[in-house]
Amino acid sequence: ISYNKATGEIYGGGGICTDGTTVTIEGGNVTHNTAKYGGGIYCYKDDVSIIGVNIENNTATAYGGVVFSSNTASAITYIGSSEGDITESKIFFNNNQAKGGGALYMLYSSATVIYGNAVFDGNSAEVSFGDSSTGLNGGAICTTGELIIYYAEFKNNSARYYGGAVHASYTSEDKVPRVTSIKSAKFDSNTAEGGGAIMVSNTSVSLDNVIATGNIATTKGGGFAYLSNSELTIKGGSISGSVCNDASGGAFYMSGSE
Repeated sequence: ISYNKATGEIYGGGGICTDGTTVTIEGGNVTHNTAKYGGGIYCYKDDVSIIGVNIENNTATAYGGVVFSSNTASAITYIGSSEGDITESKIFFNNNQAKGGGALYMLYSSATVIYGNAVFDGNSAEVSFGDSSTGLNGGAICTTGELIIYYAEFKNNSARYYGGAVHASYTSEDKVPRVTSIKSAKFDSNTAEGGGAIMVSNTSVSLDNVIATGNIATTKGGGFAYLSNSELTIKGGSISGSVCNDASGGAFYMSGSE
């Protein structure tokens, strides 16, 4: 699915637009597609599985360089290897861009599960595409739903504001508790103003055997992670070489957090 374009202002999906269906993409390429929402795929109330696909150079002029998902709590977006087999070939998200969520923008309360050999490399949420400068968070992933990451690699991703790799943000009024769980993942050389690799707010965050090196916050704190009103649990792993320029928290900046 390559070199396609959707020009609509309301929905999107340069390659695929779905509405209330179950979608599985296994193998092949999703490249050089463009739309306002979901440069590659726009999903509405759908279960979506993306397995063993090479995904690169897709663009959303608003949100979700590859996938824009506007789903309910019952919907799940699954990304990785079939049946979570981490020995299978990798799925690559390379050099995709959007105003928010350079690769993935997951709206509302749906769950996103990334399981097994996913690589996010060089994705960005830095360009406003002539629109206002709102957004610009989550170089690889921007979500307001539950996020579970198991065996994935995030490197060289960038956001203008918060969360060079991952931005998980929820309002304090959310009635359903949100959880961000990251296990056996690597974060290398991601950059943002705040939270060089990760920014989370109003959530419970678990980091289990996470390896992070050389992530940078340029002005607003948290070379590796910026946490606002969030509970943090760390088990094992290593956070090293993080840099915070002109602010506080070389590795972590925690505001109103536990």
